[in-house]
Amino acid sequence: MKKFLATLLAATMALGVAPCAFAADQITVTVNGEKVNFKDQQPVNIDGRVMVPMRDVAEKMGWEVEWFTYYGDTLVDGLFQKEHSAIFTKMLVSTDRYMAGYHSSLNIEDKTKNKSIWGATVNLVQGEDVPVSAPPQVVNDRTLVGIRDLADCMYADAQWDAKTRTVAITTTPTEQLPKYNEILASVAEVEKQTPSKPQETKPTPTIEEEQRQTAEKYAEEKNAKRDEIAEEVVRLTNKEREKAGLNPLKMDDSLMKAADVRVKEMGESFSHTRPDGTKFTTAVEEAGFSGSYLGENGSAGKSTADYIVSSWMKSEGHQANIMNPNFNYIGVAYNYNVGSEYGSYCVQIFAE
Repeated sequence: MKKFLATLLAATMALGVAPCAFAADQITVTVNGEKVNFKDQQPVNIDGRVMVPMRDVAEKMGWEVEWFTYYGDTLVDGLFQKEHSAIFTKMLVSTDRYMAGYHSSLNIEDKTKNKSIWGATVNLVQGEDVPVSAPPQVVNDRTLVGIRDLADCMYADAQWDAKTRTVAITTTPTEQLPKYNEILASVAEVEKQTPSKPQETKPTPTIEEEQRQTAEKYAEEKNAKRDEIAEEVVRLTNKEREKAGLNPLKMDDSLMKAADVRVKEMGESFSHTRPDGTKFTTAVEEAGFSGSYLGENGSAGKSTADYIVSSWMKSEGHQANIMNPNFNYIGVAYNYNVGSEYGSYCVQIFAE
């Protein structure tokens, strides 16, 4: 059975203070001699393999990166499970008539990689799915992949220097990439044969476009039930508190507003720190709630209220927030963010 990628996030802040902990292996990655700056997760060594966040390295190598979350063919309890793929693209030519370039992917659940070439007539030369040398790992809520697998997807070479703990990546010049001259020749031939005013035809959607359309449709369906999911999360949270003899939490309009802001921000950066670098408590202040004893639970990759709350209750930090006797008020929001790392997000904000 393919592994369903899901992750959690929890924090409690009393009088504006919250502990944080981070770990790293002090590994340096360079691309053509220039150091890669990692935003929120450093490279780590897992079982002798250097694992890195995909986007930071791929973009440094000059490739565009897209993260796709879609339904696979694995059924659990009658439901198709979501799967995830990272798509890397280096475009040589892109017009209304055709596209040409290079296309690679890393499939997280299948643990495979694939390299393909786009021709000028928008025909895909399909590469072969092969196993990755290092299975993807989730570290600090980030999906990491083997640096050699990533380099291979982009026709690059990766060398490890144990003395300096550095991975040096050397990219292949664009004009030396496979079938480069053939692609340009195909483009020239298409341009020669294409009328100056081409007839309007409905283009056949690519695999990526079909996946995107499926994801957008799914997001639309889930977000149509945002309020319903949020209310159910509140009900299930209070059910757990009542089992322990604690007072039920009351929904507060200001906290609901703050949670709605935070759940959308977590689609950009899954952290208790907001994208602008401030603490999550500033969203509460901006929403008009006055109070200094606050808590926040975050969930990613889970799309039902029951799954979200049950997962929080299995986590010590999240459960501590839910069962905190000092909290009296709550705000909850759910959102599905197409194109984000985890898709589904839910946020609880607690207050005294």
